[in-house]
Amino acid sequence: MSLPAAAATGEQIRSELAAKRTSDAPTTGGRVLAYVYDSGVADLEDVAGEALVAFSGVNGLDPTVFPSVAAIENDLVGWGARPARRP
Repeated sequence: MSLPAAAATGEQIRSELAAKRTSDAPTTGGRVLAYVYDSGVADLEDVAGEALVAFSGVNGLDPTVFPSVAAIENDLVGWGARPARRP
């Protein structure tokens, strides 16, 4: 595959990506058990997509520049560590 002579438009990119997904298994509905997790929460996929868009330009390698990422990381580590804590 070679690079095209001209840049693709956003609509062309979206269309090509949608075409590539047509033969993929569905990610909701419980038909694919091992490769996806369908939480069953109605708007979770929308919220997750919005979060992805909101943080897509943020580089988490330097928490002094993006403290929001450090805060999220601390929350996740704290939640994950909670079951391992002993009384």
